[in-house]
Amino acid sequence: MASEMVAACICATYRASGLCTHRRQASTSPPSFLLSPAVFTPSVVAASESEMASLNDQLLELQLASNRQQTEHDAAVAQTENLRVSIESLQERLNNKMLANDALSAQLRETQDLLAASDIAYNELRAKYERAVRVAAGGHNASSALGPCQDRSARRLADAEAEIAQLRLDVHTLEKQVSDHEETCLTMAAELHESRAAMQHAQAHLEGTQHVAGLISDERDALLQEIKMLKEENHRLGERVIERNEWIYGCGQEASHRAQAAAEFRHEGGGVYRTVRRKPKCVANRTARKSAAAGATSGSAFTSSREEEQS
Repeated sequence: MASEMVAACICATYRASGLCTHRRQASTSPPSFLLSPAVFTPSVVAASESEMASLNDQLLELQLASNRQQTEHDAAVAQTENLRVSIESLQERLNNKMLANDALSAQLRETQDLLAASDIAYNELRAKYERAVRVAAGGHNASSALGPCQDRSARRLADAEAEIAQLRLDVHTLEKQVSDHEETCLTMAAELHESRAAMQHAQAHLEGTQHVAGLISDERDALLQEIKMLKEENHRLGERVIERNEWIYGCGQEASHRAQAAAEFRHEGGGVYRTVRRKPKCVANRTARKSAAAGATSGSAFTSSREEEQS
């Protein structure tokens, strides 16, 4: 009987202390993200930070490479523009030189035609002059009559010779000028060809720099996206670390409450047990006292009845 009372008191004290609730809470499994504790080790966090630093270094290198590529691209653009202006200027000069050469060629042809006509007129004049000389040589009277005419023919012949000489000099000068212009045009055409080739090379280089700049830009965008994802992952990792710490702190608080409840249980359970152990003695004492009182009462009643009988 006493043991059943002690067990009942212990169960009541246990339920009152809340130990059953704590044990049910303690038996609850931790959050799913804590099932892999290696995720939250300092080495993993350090590795994530190291990866972030490495990505930032790569981003810095890409930015420097992009700056260098942009500088090279700007230089290529400037070179291409300078070559374009030079080609346009050279082309204009060549066109002007060719127009001048065409004009000189036309003037040369006109002078050559004039020289040819002068040669023909000179030859005719010379033939007339020679006939006049032969006629004058045939007779004295004829010679006297042809003297003034012969003089005029001689002067005309001399003027024609001078004119022809001047025309030949002009033709020679024009031919030299045309030759110089043609040589200059050929030189300018060669320079123009070289400039156009350089222009094509500069454009190819410019396209190459643009392609490389595009590749760098794409790689930088991909790296920025990776950094963004890593930052988000680190943020989630930090939140999980905070949640884990809070869970660990809650477990510590729960363990503290459990220890306090256990201490209270031990204290209250021991007191009840001592009370139960004292109860049989108390009951026996009360029973003995009641029995003694009842015996005294019955004894006094019996004595009184005997005295009445004797009297």
